[in-house]
Amino acid sequence: MTLRPLLAYAPWHARDVLPRALVPLAVFAIVGGLPVFGYLRNQEIIDLANNATQADFVRAMFREVLPLAITLGAFLFMTQSVALDRDRQHTRFFFAHQVLPDAFYLQRFVVGLVVFVACFAPVPLVMQWLLPDLPVLGAFGALVIALVLVGGLTVLAGSLTRRDGLAVILTFIVVRTLQQLSQADVLADWADPIVRGMPPIQTMAELQRAFLTAAAFQWTDVVHVVGYGLGLLAAGLLVVRRSPLVR
Repeated sequence: MTLRPLLAYAPWHARDVLPRALVPLAVFAIVGGLPVFGYLRNQEIIDLANNATQADFVRAMFREVLPLAITLGAFLFMTQSVALDRDRQHTRFFFAHQVLPDAFYLQRFVVGLVVFVACFAPVPLVMQWLLPDLPVLGAFGALVIALVLVGGLTVLAGSLTRRDGLAVILTFIVVRTLQQLSQADVLADWADPIVRGMPPIQTMAELQRAFLTAAAFQWTDVVHVVGYGLGLLAAGLLVVRRSPLVR
């Protein structure tokens, strides 16, 4: 088998994911961009370099709204791809050629990641144009770790259930709540090791804050989050490869 049939699907993947990839940009433009525009429009003189109040307002929008936009995008990244294809038997069309199912969805993941990053690029670039000290690389880092972890979780959920979106949202909420309780030292001792073995959602959130504020962070935390996400992705692809293509 050659890669040619598989690569022929790449443009289709890009077109399919494009509307979802525009969500973080649209959310930030509406929730963060419009308030910034309205605020600066009412200022007699716009001088972000020397006016601390103006600069702090723009910086606050960047740090507070961007995690929301990224999280919404991460939930949409791989939702209703594996699960929907199998449930509606799209796989009969997709895999009519000599294409391995796990390779097909791995390509969907990689192409989607590239498209999301490209569509997201105007946000940090425009914000840094307004305020040069904002961390552009940190913004991209916050996006990528969310896509890898939540995307990997979604692939696994989609390989196991039809309701992958609901499963991911519930997992996200429950796991993050438990991890926050663990940090507050209110869980029983026996529960802490179990919580630490769950997807590192709270660690991801803390890394995002560090990236967006240019604060110090541990590279071991980055490896943990990215490695866990890739592990979930590999597990999901393994299930896809070994289970029936249609439900």
